[in-house]
Amino acid sequence: MRSQTVSLSRGAAPTADHAGAIPPPIVTRAERAHWRFTWDQRLARNARSTTAPSLTLTIHGLPATFAHVYGFGLLRAEDGVTNAA
Repeated sequence: MRSQTVSLSRGAAPTADHAGAIPPPIVTRAERAHWRFTWDQRLARNARSTTAPSLTLTIHGLPATFAHVYGFGLLRAEDGVTNAA
């Protein structure tokens, strides 16, 4: 039986002052309905903030061929060196 391990790590949170932040506008029920959003509105709503901390995803057990086809970097287990694809 094969197994895979997924580990997530994130960078340090930004040190921005949120005291002067403007609260989001009040949204009506129709605007909140997911199926009524356009694709541009959905993508904007789901976009990751540029000030968000970095996120690293490590998946153990991927075949090297799969990683190369999709352009993932490889981390060799024996020495911990990352290979850019």
